[in-house]
Amino acid sequence: MCVKYVQHHLAPDNIFKLLKQCDSSGVDKGKQICMEYAVDHEDLFTSAEAEVLGFKLYQEVTTAILKAKKTEKHEVQLAYDDPIVSHFKSIYEADQTKDLSFSLHNEEIKVHRAIIVNQSTQLTEFILNEEKKKFFSHNFRSKNL
Repeated sequence: MCVKYVQHHLAPDNIFKLLKQCDSSGVDKGKQICMEYAVDHEDLFTSAEAEVLGFKLYQEVTTAILKAKKTEKHEVQLAYDDPIVSHFKSIYEADQTKDLSFSLHNEEIKVHRAIIVNQSTQLTEFILNEEKKKFFSHNFRSKNL
């Protein structure tokens, strides 16, 4: 109940004082609540008002904000239509450009050799060995004809 009360009543006019008090008194839960508020309101903690925290506490807040940013996962969104995106999509989607196929459970799976070769050393060895067999059998047959 106390935690919810503190969380609900935190505001820009009392956060710095409460954070300093929790830090100096060793009230870890209160300090944690204040740090969470700081992460959610980083603009307030990067303003000149945050100087009242002192160097050590300001550094802790800044570190918490940076850690929170680092752990957030952001999707990169292009601001314009970049043709490279459509080119990569066409590589993965176009059947006519797929140059290798596997049979799995009686289903043919077409893939791009360049992509498969970079994913598995075992598959790379298998593919290269099969290509050598085909090459030698083709060349041997054509010489004997």
